[in-house]
Formats: sequence, C-alpha cells, structure tokens
Amino acid sequence: MNREFRVKLASRFGSHRIDIMSDQTPIERRLAALEREVSELKQRLNNGNAQVNWIERITGSMADFPEFEDVIRFGREIREADRPAVD
Repeated sequence: MNREFRVKLASRFGSHRIDIMSDQTPIERRLAALEREVSELKQRLNNGNAQVNWIERITGSMADFPEFEDVIRFGREIREADRPAVD
C-alpha cells in the first residue's frame, strides 16, 4: 500500500489510529487485528445504545405549552377528515 493512500485513509478517519498491515503480514495477525477493531466498534455502538431512547427523552417536553393541545386536536381532526366515509 503506497504512502499517499495511507495518508488519505488516515485523514478520512481523523485522529483515530489506523494500523494498516501489509499483505506480507501473517493472516493470523491480520485476523486478530480485525477482531480487535470489530470488538471496539461493537463496544462503541453498545455504549451509544445505552443512552435514553429519543422518544423517552422528548416525552413530556411540551407539557408546559397549552398550545400543544391545539396542535394535537388539529392533527386528530385532519386525520379523521382524511379517513374514508363509512357507509
């Protein structure tokens, strides 16, 4: 892998350390390195999921706005007007 490609790859991933192994590196070492990277990525994803769900975060956020009840009512009226008439 040439130096120019490594620099572009490194700049694309910002400050993250990128350890690019050559084709001459034994497959076992390359596989172990990939497994470590996948494990780290999974851990990052799992830590992100531990945060509160977005809907839980916004539930009740409009409780102090009496106008919000009007918004809910208007939305309901629009949905009901769009329903087909029952014969």
